[in-house]
Amino acid sequence: MGSMDDKHKVVEQSDLLPLLFDGLDGVDVLTVFDVGPAVPETVDFFAQFKCKLFFADLFSELPTGEQSGDGVADFGDLSTYSNETRFDICLFWDYLNYLDIGTLRAFNLALTPYIHEDTRAHCFGTFNRRAPVSSQAFGIRQIDQLVIRNVPAHRPPYHPRGYAELKDILGCFRFSRSTLLREGRLEILMYAS
Repeated sequence: MGSMDDKHKVVEQSDLLPLLFDGLDGVDVLTVFDVGPAVPETVDFFAQFKCKLFFADLFSELPTGEQSGDGVADFGDLSTYSNETRFDICLFWDYLNYLDIGTLRAFNLALTPYIHEDTRAHCFGTFNRRAPVSSQAFGIRQIDQLVIRNVPAHRPPYHPRGYAELKDILGCFRFSRSTLLREGRLEILMYAS
């Protein structure tokens, strides 16, 4: 995915990220699923909790060129997790914007067995579909701060997804809130449906 050096990182405030953790005080072991690579800030942030971190780095397995979603994608290690695994928090970052409709539906089906009634998720969609696309890696610096790094890696075709479209396809979640960020990005908070 490229270098994760500090000179290319930006810290951005998040109003929704703190809500992701509301009501999780009583969870004995927090189980977190992150579709991105293990960035240092996220690892450090979750070190304050008793938790299990699942970093899947699904970005490295994105289809390239004209490949399309046919529902056959295995989404990396997701299909190999124990049947008892249930995620409390899912961090999708902007991954969902790189999946075509068929692959996004397949991802929803693959993820559903790992969701429980109090699972919550965070992702980025788009408000302005014409906004420039940049290859980025995300992490959590503090409960209300995200770290965003531009990475030199070229990613496959981008399929900008708005709030309504994601809501229609990701049936395992109900969409709770969204906030418009710079450059037409939407920050979205979801809860298990």
